This record gives sequence, structure tokens and C-alpha cells, in this order.
Amino acid sequence: MSEGEQAKKCFFCGISTVSRARRNGPMVRTYQLTERYLTTRPHILAYAKHMFDIFHISDDDKACRPCTQRAERFYKKQQTEEARRDVAVEYVSSLLSVEISDHPVDPLMSPQQTSAEHETENEEYSPALHIVQAKPKTQRLNIDGFRRLSSTSTYCIVAGCSKKDLHRINNVLRTYILSLKSIYVPGEARVCSEHQEGEVWQNIEEYSRPMHNNFNSEQIRDMLILLQKKVLSFSKSVNR
Repeated sequence: MSEGEQAKKCFFCGISTVSRARRNGPMVRTYQLTERYLTTRPHILAYAKHMFDIFHISDDDKACRPCTQRAERFYKKQQTEEARRDVAVEYVSSLLSVEISDHPVDPLMSPQQTSAEHETENEEYSPALHIVQAKPKTQRLNIDGFRRLSSTSTYCIVAGCSKKDLHRINNVLRTYILSLKSIYVPGEARVCSEHQEGEVWQNIEEYSRPMHNNFNSEQIRDMLILLQKKVLSFSKSVNR
């Protein structure tokens, strides 16, 4: 199918965007999938990723209104499921932290000594007897031309926002921002419902909290994976 023919059909369902959908029926409303349109509507990119896994959207592509509505419903359901998983993970983590804090372990003591100490009643715990092992400092690398948002899930990426209804940021949108603006959005970053859609993503430099230009090895690896998927997507679209 040529680019001209493809532009006359909905990117998702293939319905004609030129003629009427049904004989004597109303004209199907369509939307041009331009760069500006996509940056303010992450649900379109998320739905495309769900439908095709690997895809390429050009400025000439269009989507019919029913498909954009399906994309919005899919995105909301996806965000709800991810939020539930986050709650479950946080709950399990809290249980584990409580269990560990209730039984502090001296690294110099043998398992038998530790067990005996826990069985001894009314024995005071002396912090001086315990050695705190410092975690090795994570090395970071400065990359010219690239910046990143903070890796935290406790608040929205938008500066000054204190809303608590936080959501994950879709990988398709993370890839889009990285390739378009050279800004890395960590997988741990969160955005509230109010800022989930709109002009925030088009002008993320103006809205976000202070950014950084240093990256650890895991973040660099994640960036490469995101860009690799985009290259594979483009390669497949060219070879069609």
C-alpha cells in the first residue's frame, strides 16, 4: 500500500477517512496524527504499541474517532492495572521492611548467636555493637546533549505538583521524548492524572522539575534499549 493510499484510511482499523463509512451514513470524524497531536495524547501511542508492537506513524496518517475512543479506554485500563500492581509491590515491600526491622542482625554474630539473642527476653539492643555496612557509591557518567528527570515515584514530574494520583509513564512516550528532545524519562518516574495529557509533554523542559545530565549504568542501558526498539520499528516500516 502506498503512502497516499494509507493516508486515506484509519491507521488502526483501515476504515476510509475520505468517503462515508456507510452508504447514506454520517461522515466519520478523523484526526491527523501529527507530532503535536501525539505528544499531547499518549493514549494513541500506547494503543498503537498494543496493536502493532512495532509501528511507524507519519504526519500523513489519520485515526477515526471510534479508534481514538478505544485507545483512550485501553490507556485508562492499562494505567489502572499498573497502579494496582504498584500498590501490591509497595504493600509487600512494607511487610518485608517491617519483618527485617523487627529482627536486626549483627553481621559479626553467627546464626546460632543471633537466634539465642532473639530468644532472650528484656535484653537491650545496643547500636554500638552493630556495624553498618555502607552501600558502594553508584558511579554516574555525564553525557553531553542528554538530560534526565529524577528517578522517583513519590511525586509528579511537573514542578510544584503535589498530587498523589500518580501513574506510570508509558514506554512509547518515554521513547518519543528521548528521541525527540534527548531527555530520558526513568521508568520509576510518575505523572499525575492532571498532567498525564496535554502540553506538558510538548514542553517538558519548561514544566518538569530540575533535570540532571549524569546517568548510572542501568539508566544508560535502558536508554539504549528504548532507542534500539525505535530503530527496529523504523527499519521494519522502511522494509515493508
